[in-house]
Amino acid sequence: MPGVFRDHGGAMSTDWSKYSTPIETQQRAPKPWKNSVISFPAGSPRSLELTVEHTPDLESRNRAHASVIGDKKRPTWIRYKLTDSAKVVLHHSAGSN
Repeated sequence: MPGVFRDHGGAMSTDWSKYSTPIETQQRAPKPWKNSVISFPAGSPRSLELTVEHTPDLESRNRAHASVIGDKKRPTWIRYKLTDSAKVVLHHSAGSN
């Protein structure tokens, strides 16, 4: 599932677990029932020369928002390394509300 690690607007959008629960993170998705929530330590992308920045989203009032900045497509092995360090903490639901 390395394809889940992709940029939206120049960075991979994440939530810092210090400020959000997995359920809150999932509920912010446009289609929450189609989104699982994964977790990985901030040191994982940093060890791959990616930058992790706390970037609260004032418009949506999401103080947990953080951005992972850097090329995650090339080389592809970066996405596989992120997959290795990630664990699913909340599965999506099967429904399509």
